[in-house]
Amino acid sequence: MNRLDPRGLPKGRRRLLGVVAGYLVLLALLQALGLSPKPLLIAAAFVAVGSVLLYVDGRLDDNTPSAWPRLGASTLGLGRGADHRTTSLARRLAGLATATAGSRRQLALDLHGQVVRVMVGRVRRAHGRDLLTDPTARELLPADLALLLTDPVDERVLDRLVDPPALTRLLDRIESL
Repeated sequence: MNRLDPRGLPKGRRRLLGVVAGYLVLLALLQALGLSPKPLLIAAAFVAVGSVLLYVDGRLDDNTPSAWPRLGASTLGLGRGADHRTTSLARRLAGLATATAGSRRQLALDLHGQVVRVMVGRVRRAHGRDLLTDPTARELLPADLALLLTDPVDERVLDRLVDPPALTRLLDRIESL
């Protein structure tokens, strides 16, 4: 932080010169009015008021917002699981052992929808083709990945989706497209 005023003087020295000038002007004004000032008492008042002002100014300086360094965009957290939807599914997968058959099937259907969206996006980025609208684009997929696009969803596919190691392998295969 630059603590110099526009004339190049340090801030503290400029303030001290202002206080001394104010003190001398006040003494001269009181003398001119014929009030017989007590220089020591006025100096003590100036020191007391100056101490309070210095304390308040120091407290205000401490509260000034500091400039944060600008860094490039962080790539931390851009891997698998950086999306709140996937972390939510991961929590649901963790509780799968105690889940009912209905909730297990619902989780599998949710996973199926997300895996299909991931696969469609991956093929679109890698090959510039849309799996949902271009029927010939499915030829780019291996048979087990093409099975994910079938309607109605095969129960074997759903069973694979709720198995974490199988899901990891499936996502790795999609990422390698």
